[in-house]
Amino acid sequence: MKFFISLIVFITNIFANNFQDSDFIELKNINIKDYYVSEYIDGMSAIWNGKELYNNHKIKYDIDKKYLKNFPPFEIRGLLFCGTDYYDTYNDIILDKFKCTKFYTYDVPNKTGELKERLQILRDYLKKHPTENITFVEQHEFDNEKDFIDFFNTTTINGSEGVYLHKKGTTYDIPKEEKIIKIRKFYKDNCVISKVNIQNNKLSNYQCKWKKANAARAIDGDEERPENNEVIDISIGAGFTIEHMQNPLKIGDKIAFKYYKLNKNNIPVHCVFLRKF
Repeated sequence: MKFFISLIVFITNIFANNFQDSDFIELKNINIKDYYVSEYIDGMSAIWNGKELYNNHKIKYDIDKKYLKNFPPFEIRGLLFCGTDYYDTYNDIILDKFKCTKFYTYDVPNKTGELKERLQILRDYLKKHPTENITFVEQHEFDNEKDFIDFFNTTTINGSEGVYLHKKGTTYDIPKEEKIIKIRKFYKDNCVISKVNIQNNKLSNYQCKWKKANAARAIDGDEERPENNEVIDISIGAGFTIEHMQNPLKIGDKIAFKYYKLNKNNIPVHCVFLRKF
């Protein structure tokens, strides 16, 4: 019986996340053939300036020099990523392990040419100066919207938040809003459990403390979150396994969740539990 329930939940989740062409208002005024498409990678921002590694807030990463061996003498931009999710990457970096974290390159600033030509400069450099710690965010090309939507559904079902579209033929100095389109059908965030609500001896939902400044990610995809210390209560009421419902987490535990939209007050609705942070 437990297997049957798990199977139903799995199938329901697949269809719930299966998007059709009518769901993509972003595609109405563009031709998908004019864009490179890359999966949204839930990593930590990274800028290698040719000598040192920083995040988007200009805070330097303290990394062993062995890790940085054969990094190029020119700037590259990307994400530090473990290959799973943000939380594994964060723990690997904060604990100074760097056992699984690699630099996923998505652009090479200050070089001429369009995106693939700029990335090729780094590929050519790495042929002569190989390192296992630099890789690339894969850029896909599609001839029609159906193939793109199939790709999008596959990546989101597998846990990705969405994709980036990068217009072909554009140089690096073109403003982002003129060359990049973000299509994200859900958003991940974290909060701290402030109340555990039990009903019929099982977990009903969590009340969770959430930083309202995080709404900027969903509103406009802003990576540089505004200064806002306001903390509000939100409800996490879905995504629990039977085992989790019988053995809920405790007040003070930090958890990861996902949501599909914000309400008119910029508060997440229909929040789904993912994991303990």
